[in-house]
Amino acid sequence: MSVLAAKAPRSRISRPFVMQADQERRTMNLVNEWFDETGLDKLSQAS
Repeated sequence: MSVLAAKAPRSRISRPFVMQADQERRTMNLVNEWFDETGLDKLSQAS
């Protein structure tokens, strides 16, 4: 961000947008593993 501020001294710089896709993917993998271990995903598909 300091390079951007130096190159555009009169611009207004906002806080960057940050998204942690790997964290979301890890969470979904853990939930899916839990579903597989408990069999809960099979129960919801049976009804």
